[in-house]
Amino acid sequence: MTLKTRLLIAVTAALAASGIARAAHNINCNDPYETDVSAIFYNVDNEYDDFKDFIEDHTGVNLQSCFENRFKDNGDVRCTNLSTGLIGYSIPGDDHIKIDTGWLGGLPQSTDADQKFRRACIVGTMAHEFAHSCFSTEARAELIDDAAFGWWQQRFDATGYFSNCPQN
Repeated sequence: MTLKTRLLIAVTAALAASGIARAAHNINCNDPYETDVSAIFYNVDNEYDDFKDFIEDHTGVNLQSCFENRFKDNGDVRCTNLSTGLIGYSIPGDDHIKIDTGWLGGLPQSTDADQKFRRACIVGTMAHEFAHSCFSTEARAELIDDAAFGWWQQRFDATGYFSNCPQN
C-alpha cells in the first residue's frame, strides 16, 4: 500500500469518526460499521463524478440525480437484523436503506486490508439498495453494485475475497 493510500485512509477515518463526513445523512449502525458507512459517504460524495463515470462506463446505466442525492445529500443507512436472508432492503422512492447486521458481522475486521475490502462490499450493497430506491429494477441494481464495488477496489487498492461478499 502506498503512503498516499495510507494517508487517505487515515484522513478519511478521522473525518468520518469526527462526524464531518456528512451531517445530512442519518446513519444508524454500531461501530465499526458506522465509521465504514460514514467513510463511504464521505469518499463517494467527494469523488462523485469519478464514481458516477466509473459506474456508467462499466454498466451502460445512466445514473440520475436521485442516485447522486442518496450518496451526497439524503441517503440514510440503518443497520438492523433483517431476519430474511437478505443482505439489504429498500423501498422504491424511499431515501433510507437497511443493511443486515448478521451479514455485516460476517465480514472480516482484523486488518487494514480487511477494512478496505469490507468497505468495498458495503459500498456495493449501499449502491444496490440506493439503486432500488431510485430505479427499482434488480438487473440495474446488480450492475450498479458490481461497478461500485469495482470502483472502491480500484480507488483504494482493496483486494481480497470474502465468501459472503456478493460482489466477489
